[in-house]
Amino acid sequence: MTTARLTREELGLLRAAVVAAREAGERDTSLEVLKTLGRYHGGYTDFPAAEGLQPDDEAIDVAVDAAVSILFDMDVTEVDLSAVDIEAATPVTNIVPSLVGRTLSIAHDNFANSEVHTVIIPAGAVVNDYGVGNRRITWSFTTIAGP
Repeated sequence: MTTARLTREELGLLRAAVVAAREAGERDTSLEVLKTLGRYHGGYTDFPAAEGLQPDDEAIDVAVDAAVSILFDMDVTEVDLSAVDIEAATPVTNIVPSLVGRTLSIAHDNFANSEVHTVIIPAGAVVNDYGVGNRRITWSFTTIAGP
């Protein structure tokens, strides 16, 4: 499963908030800085990330007609799903992504046998309730050998 990581800028802001909290002389000021830190990291700045993947990342012997989807860890709204893709040595055709609730499903024609397929959800394809978009999410699986 792919997880979101903080950028250098976000880490810098978090560190600065912690230092300010430690250096604050008054208890109320220190508490306010910590509250701000909590809102920054745990609230509206969290990026939508994968909570569940189908098929699982690095799965093997996946059926050629397997359902492909990602369950986001928070409510999301579609921004632009046109670049959602499934890459493989044999091109995957008729890729049609659709978002219902927190689940992004990706319809497709049958996969080729015995190939690694990589699902790509580009950055900013969806946003959370605060307008923060997802980071690029990828995962791969291998289809079952042919007859």
